[in-house]
Amino acid sequence: MRISKDAFHRPDIVQAAAQVDALIGEKKRALQIVQELLAHPGPLTPELLKPDPTWDFLRDEPEFQKLLTRPVTVA
Repeated sequence: MRISKDAFHRPDIVQAAAQVDALIGEKKRALQIVQELLAHPGPLTPELLKPDPTWDFLRDEPEFQKLLTRPVTVA
């Protein structure tokens, strides 16, 4: 199910999948998912990524650092 079909629950499920990917070393896939989540209004924002220890596995990645400086998408 796409996020557009369930904008309330689906982003949380997709975010959890990205966190698992980061934990198991699938950094590229995790970064792609985070980038997609940040492209839409939702519960994940660059400001929430910064202090969340869940994302420590991606913190040293240049792509992740770029995501932290993205402007927030407003609906």
